[in-house]
Amino acid sequence: MTGRKGNCAKKNGILLIEIPYTIKRENMRDFIIRACERHGIEHPGMHDAFSFKRFVHKSVGYNLLMREIDKDVQVRHNCYAFSSWLSDIAKGRIPEAIFQDDGVHRASRMKFKRIPKATMNNLMDELVGTGALIKDPPSWREMRASIQSITGAKPSHEVMLNHIFRENRSIVAKELPVWRDDKTLTGHLDLLALRTLDTARLEITVLDYKPEGEAEFFKSMPQVSCYATMIEERLRASVNVQVRCIIFDKCTAWSFSPSIMKEIHDRLPRDAGREALK
Repeated sequence: MTGRKGNCAKKNGILLIEIPYTIKRENMRDFIIRACERHGIEHPGMHDAFSFKRFVHKSVGYNLLMREIDKDVQVRHNCYAFSSWLSDIAKGRIPEAIFQDDGVHRASRMKFKRIPKATMNNLMDELVGTGALIKDPPSWREMRASIQSITGAKPSHEVMLNHIFRENRSIVAKELPVWRDDKTLTGHLDLLALRTLDTARLEITVLDYKPEGEAEFFKSMPQVSCYATMIEERLRASVNVQVRCIIFDKCTAWSFSPSIMKEIHDRLPRDAGREALK
């Protein structure tokens, strides 16, 4: 430990852990934890292990954070293949070329367009009435208190997603790259959560943060449904697992099944953005 910073830390009884420039970013966490262990320092990371990997796709950076799925959940729901797929992503094993290819569709571009406000409101009311669209579901209410503790009316994506990942162990991935088996669609979902409903059923939820508020929720349903269907592709062998979607801002959330898109497709007029569902 050298230099002004090291001398100042030593003088004030502070342990300074210096990270050599040769340590890669994805290995920094392990380096820090090992240093803490050598000095007998308790660190939250020792009890909440997660992986970090940075991806840059189309000049946009995505900071993946991931927790391992509980072994008991893997056994009970036959999620081995799904867990292995997530593990491969954490190691950077993804089809990079399709994420850089302008000819491959992006889920984030799948939006409802040119839908009159009255049509949108009437359709949402109908979907709420049938129970297909649920406001403030139980899984959201469990994390709402911690979310609302974040300062600012519209926290940035990075602030919001990091906070939720840190405070909620049900979240197993943040900024997860996903793709279709046929490599025609890609995306980066905000958050992925696992929640045991009872002894037999597991719920996997794709969460998408829209700081713009409820006005953007309905328009973004095709986008989030695309993320969910790409997750469903990886769960074909799993047992008693259901996939849900949640779109949220700081104050509220809407939950739905990706299968809701067929019902919406049948109700929308042809000139109201049905092409967004294709």
